[in-house]
Amino acid sequence: MQNELAQEYPNLDIQILSINLLNAGGAQSLSSSQDLPMVSDNSTDLIWSNWGGAWRDVIILDGNNEVYTTFNLTTYSISNPTNYDTLKQLFVDAAGTL
Repeated sequence: MQNELAQEYPNLDIQILSINLLNAGGAQSLSSSQDLPMVSDNSTDLIWSNWGGAWRDVIILDGNNEVYTTFNLTTYSISNPTNYDTLKQLFVDAAGTL
């Protein structure tokens, strides 16, 4: 999806990355199997909890780096084309808010 967004909306600064929950482990095995950059949460920032993250949430930030919306991949599998398109559009909509 990252490549599609970059090609289709080159004027929007949309960056998808993953966050590893503090003390969750597994970052090394996961990062080798995915193309997304990964950051690990820490006890100072507590990104996951401050944003109200749940397992498999996609937390989308707006142009001001504030939470725009959350999309859960368990509830809305992106193997379903409608869900995929909805998530993609959410990224576009959020990137357009300033």
